[in-house]
Amino acid sequence: MSAKGKVSILLWTAIMGLVLGILLAVAGYYLQEKQVVIDLDGISFAYQTYGRNVAEVLAEIGIFVGKSDVVIPGLEAKIAEAMSIEIVRDQVDVESGDVEVQPLVETKYVTDLVKVPFQETKEPSDQLANGLEKIVILGKEGLVQRTRKLIYQDGKLIEEYLILEKVMAEPTDQVVLVGRKEPSNIITTSHGTYRYKEVKEILATAYYPGPESTAPYDDGFTAIGLEAGFGIIAVDPTVIPLRSKVYIPGYGVALAGDVGGAIKGERVDLCYETLEEAINFGRQWVQVYILE
Repeated sequence: MSAKGKVSILLWTAIMGLVLGILLAVAGYYLQEKQVVIDLDGISFAYQTYGRNVAEVLAEIGIFVGKSDVVIPGLEAKIAEAMSIEIVRDQVDVESGDVEVQPLVETKYVTDLVKVPFQETKEPSDQLANGLEKIVILGKEGLVQRTRKLIYQDGKLIEEYLILEKVMAEPTDQVVLVGRKEPSNIITTSHGTYRYKEVKEILATAYYPGPESTAPYDDGFTAIGLEAGFGIIAVDPTVIPLRSKVYIPGYGVALAGDVGGAIKGERVDLCYETLEEAINFGRQWVQVYILE
């Protein structure tokens, strides 16, 4: 190939490269997302768009342009970065005389701090009486920052989007102990405080360990070999076992240490020091606390 032919090829290649570069630059410019500022009836907002001209951008947003409206620049104007588009409404159609009210679209961004409720967990405790509750860790609400996008049309909210959610503080669970310990049976008296296993309502009589009450069994000793006296009571062993320690209001602490021919079932016989005390007691219904 001659030197002249080589120069022609190189020149043609350079021209084609330059044209292609220009085309790519133009395409990149028009295909690049741009931000424009829309001014509608004095209200301005920014909008990102790939639209090539004003008409396409307004169509994207959903802004209707009436016959009597004025768009600056025109609808065919090419879109450029940071371009301002102003729409001036003429609400009266000159030809028809009708009033055209176009929808006004407005976008707002709102950031709120929202409280997050805490959860409550319950744990069993053998240290608390059955049914009692005690808070050991106090619950605390969490806090979340939420940013929302709100879209209004003619002042009415038509769409809402959650844009960002950021946890500012985690909630703290509340912990409650729930008692499951069976309550102790306790009786407090002038003689002291006692724990008891059971309480019975029983018919009580009284006796004196002398022959006036116990003849012909007046040797002065009980069925378990103890000397009869105040604080020893006769029982039916099938109801109150012998050697049980009991408390009887008005009598005091006693020991189930004797039996009697007439003491059957829900009966007890209380021993007193004198015959007069036994007669004065007579027959009474008493509460018998069987102590632990």
